[in-house]
Amino acid sequence: MIIGIAILGVFSATLASILIDKKIKDDLGMNSYQFEKHIIICE
Repeated sequence: MIIGIAILGVFSATLASILIDKKIKDDLGMNSYQFEKHIIICE
């Protein structure tokens, strides 16, 4: 039972993380950008 609860917790946390990341990118207008294999330098 404990393992089942842990698996459900990990699944729901992963899903929430994906949805929150998508929402933040939508709010900032960054959904069309692909940031893979890039270096971003901020000063």
